[in-house]
Amino acid sequence: MQPLESRNSATLRRSFNNHFYKNDRRHKNAAWTTTFQDYLLPTAPDVPSCTIEHVETPNPLNPLGVKGAGEGGTIPAPAAIIAAIEDALSPFAVRFVEMPLCGRL
Repeated sequence: MQPLESRNSATLRRSFNNHFYKNDRRHKNAAWTTTFQDYLLPTAPDVPSCTIEHVETPNPLNPLGVKGAGEGGTIPAPAAIIAAIEDALSPFAVRFVEMPLCGRL
């Protein structure tokens, strides 16, 4: 895997983590997740595989035509995750109004 593909893949997985595993658990306003031992992280089998494709277009706003890369997965992934879950639950007319999607205690 090339460095850029690896970076994009990691960004998508981080977005997946933010929506399904990140849960700011509190009790009487005190954080329960104070160490990584308490912080749930997905393992490789928990995260769906993805295919990375690139569309290269030069940036007309700088002389080198370069752009940043590697953080693009943080923008579309949350909306795609929500849309997929809403589509799966469409027979029940489920709509989500906030993110992330995570269990509440």
